[in-house]
Amino acid sequence: MRKNTTAIAILFIILFLVMVGFGIVIPIMPFFITHLGGGPTILGLFMASYSLMQFFFSPFWGRLSDRIGRRPVILIGLSGYAITFILFGFANNLWIMFAVRILSGIISSATLPTAMAYIADSTGESERSRGMGMMGAAWEWG
Repeated sequence: MRKNTTAIAILFIILFLVMVGFGIVIPIMPFFITHLGGGPTILGLFMASYSLMQFFFSPFWGRLSDRIGRRPVILIGLSGYAITFILFGFANNLWIMFAVRILSGIISSATLPTAMAYIADSTGESERSRGMGMMGAAWEWG
């Protein structure tokens, strides 16, 4: 029971941080895109690219975590996401920004399906809804 509580807390923090990373750039993006010569359409495509990549790559990461384990995939997702934020800081044109945002969506999509699978693996039926609810809360609060 204690191990599950600790794991759920760690996964909560991971998902919360991923979603904070997603949302933290939203307020500055209109200014940044405009500064680099883009308009509203470019901004919309830029913001949608992250979610689109998550949509397409989440199943890949879920299957990979079934094969190699949950922890390595979560670590790949977190460390890769951190690297994309560093790269984003060096983006000085729209193409680089798009490439990094797409890569960020691909990499960050490793966290949610893997965290949900970890919860399903490590909890009994009586605890599972609580664990899944915590993951949903982390996703929404971030």
